[in-house]
Amino acid sequence: MNIYPNRKFWEDDLEVPVNHLLDRFHNTKIRQSWIDSLSGKQLNIIFQNSFKDKLNAQLFDDESYDNTSVQYKRKVIANYSDSLVTYYLITCFDRAKLEVTVSEIARSALTTELMKSYLVKNNNKYDKKSLLFLLFHADYNLLKSVYHFEKIQRKSFSCLLPYKKYQDDQVLHLRTLSQRKSYNKY
Repeated sequence: MNIYPNRKFWEDDLEVPVNHLLDRFHNTKIRQSWIDSLSGKQLNIIFQNSFKDKLNAQLFDDESYDNTSVQYKRKVIANYSDSLVTYYLITCFDRAKLEVTVSEIARSALTTELMKSYLVKNNNKYDKKSLLFLLFHADYNLLKSVYHFEKIQRKSFSCLLPYKKYQDDQVLHLRTLSQRKSYNKY
């Protein structure tokens, strides 16, 4: 199976276990479950970037693409599973990523208007999977930026917690010493 851009990118640069995920992707039930999990916006990105030459013509008989239901789009896209491998890999890459990390990288690469269109209603967070799909199409190397920025954020955050606790313990210890000294004066 042809993997874009290449296996090295996915396995070495992003640490995505391609062989394992391809085995899962070839399982019809798992693939269909993944397709069913795609939102309308995510499907739109896939169609606009992978099937733009076929939109409204070969894929959607009499109906125009815009008037087609999400369920029907899922049904149509299921017939083109070879074209979906990259999106499945992106989805698997997405699982451990923080929304904050993805949105920070996306802000540097996408327009403000485009970013606003991927805000999830009622919670002021972005549709992380959609942003990753868009970043991949803008420049697949942006996924490397997400990967490395995520590592920096996680390491920094985990290092700060023990330091903060250490600092709190030190302050408490100094207060205790200070109080003892003030009591000993009298």
